[in-house]
Amino acid sequence: MVARRLHSASRMKNVDFVFAFAVVIAVSSFARADEFSPKTDPKYADNGMAQMKPCERGENLPANQRPADYCGHPYVVTYFDLNNPKDEAERDSYRVSIIDGVVYNSDTHKVYPDGDVFFVMDPSGNFYLFEKDGDAPLHHSSFFDGNPIAAGGEMDIEGGHIKKLTMHTGHYEMTEKILENAKEALKDDGVKLQ
Repeated sequence: MVARRLHSASRMKNVDFVFAFAVVIAVSSFARADEFSPKTDPKYADNGMAQMKPCERGENLPANQRPADYCGHPYVVTYFDLNNPKDEAERDSYRVSIIDGVVYNSDTHKVYPDGDVFFVMDPSGNFYLFEKDGDAPLHHSSFFDGNPIAAGGEMDIEGGHIKKLTMHTGHYEMTEKILENAKEALKDDGVKLQ
């Protein structure tokens, strides 16, 4: 009888451990999915999302597979597949942290270098910065498969501080109202724009 109770108690500990482990995994997965998900944060919903220009659709396909009304680049534009962990990791390498108004490279945790860069803000309020060299295959539309974004454009960075923000993107239909999404997120992160 004592042996049976000890065996049952041991099994219960194992069940408790497995349950606790499953809860930790579920919560971790949820937090990660929520953190990187392109779901819209309600505070950006009122201003709307920037939609990709219809004639740009198909830019990630070979020329012989593009729609007849395609108006974009002659080369294939790289897209980060939202369902591919490798692409997610590459996309995240462009993600920056903005702390007390200073932009940091998320990979190196160093202040972001000076210069004019392109930005994409996802619907959760995360910023991704990239530089464009000539006909490089990376564009605003690359980061979320051409899906709607909360904002996109260009910014000028000096000493880690954002000095200028524009809504210039050839791939998305940006408006001043949509650009307010970026301004609001940056203000929340301590950025003081003129």
